[in-house]
Amino acid sequence: MAIQQTQDYYKQALETLDFVKDEEMAEEVVKGVLGVLTSKLSEQEAKEFTAQLPDYLSYENLRGHQANPSPTTAGETIDILSDHFKIDNEQANEAFQQVIGVAKEQASGEISDIAAELSNDWREAIDKA
Repeated sequence: MAIQQTQDYYKQALETLDFVKDEEMAEEVVKGVLGVLTSKLSEQEAKEFTAQLPDYLSYENLRGHQANPSPTTAGETIDILSDHFKIDNEQANEAFQQVIGVAKEQASGEISDIAAELSNDWREAIDKA
């Protein structure tokens, strides 16, 4: 039951944004942001983080296929969202902040462990969310 609630929090947060067209787009944005985030974590930390997430955000879906985890910065992730979803950078930043905010809330006890493994730009993004 808690897994369904977590899934709802991510999608619900994005579906409140007027530029998020539908549930599929919301799900893809969540996967994009959390995929980059989990690629920046150690394998163990990524597995612990994704264990709390809904099925569509499993370790295998977010990171399992990556031979070389992404060195993408938080700013580059926003640019990727903007390009991929054909939204402006302000909208992409808003979507990014929504996803990071939910992740921060949902992984509240674990967020300091996650942040410790991240670069300064990602730590700042988590602090802002």
